[in-house]
Amino acid sequence: MKFLAKLLSIVTGFFALCFLVLAIGFMFNDDLLSSKTIFGLLVNLFTSLTLSTLTLSLWTFKNPKAALLGLLNKFTYDGNITTTSSTPKTRDIKGTETLTSRRVTYLYKLALDILNDDKVDLKEAEKLRNWLQRYPESKDDYRTEKLYIAAEQALDDKELDESESLELFSLLSDFCDFVEEQKSTIKTTKSQPRFLTESDYTPSYAFLKHLKNGKEYAMGYEDSSGMVSNRHIVINSIQLSKENTPYIKAHCLLREHARTFRADRINNICDVKSGEVFL
Repeated sequence: MKFLAKLLSIVTGFFALCFLVLAIGFMFNDDLLSSKTIFGLLVNLFTSLTLSTLTLSLWTFKNPKAALLGLLNKFTYDGNITTTSSTPKTRDIKGTETLTSRRVTYLYKLALDILNDDKVDLKEAEKLRNWLQRYPESKDDYRTEKLYIAAEQALDDKELDESESLELFSLLSDFCDFVEEQKSTIKTTKSQPRFLTESDYTPSYAFLKHLKNGKEYAMGYEDSSGMVSNRHIVINSIQLSKENTPYIKAHCLLREHARTFRADRINNICDVKSGEVFL
């Protein structure tokens, strides 16, 4: 693409020179002012301006190929320039996730390693592109599709300039932020307990309504293997599982550790201090 830009510069200079020669000729010879000559002058002017625009775009943009395609896309098939809406496009947050969570985690670690020195060099960019090419599904994953395209375009000429490095750095940072935000959301969701409401106290679990946090209770409990034991517990909280099964989180005085007990495995329970039986 850089060779094309140099070639366009030479061609642009040629047409500009032709235009200059014709313009000077008009100044000294009025006989040149014919319709054909004027038409040639206009063609030279239009060609020079067009090639100058293309050349400037190829030199200015960090991605010459995208710049050239962008200019061509401005023209419709009938030769008219199309206008685009000034309303910014918003990316759909939810899209297709083709990468497995394991590969996302690996790419996250790779990204952190690349970002560690606050820049993306050619070797790191090649390592990133090689990983993305090894897992081509990353091209269709909304979390990595822009990163995939940017890595391919940046190394198209086997070089990495400053603007391309900054673009990759920015996209890697966005990817890391997204993964960390997703992890934070999952962690917050998991850490939020679901407590019982009035409708959860069905006849089988009606006794739970009378139990108070911080109080000591004696109970008979049957574990998952069918073993029955007598426990003294101090209740911390009563929560619901995803399957809406009540669990008692408590400090077990028998084991001297925090324990969780399924409410449907409690055979009997009473208040140690008052002796009141609830089940």
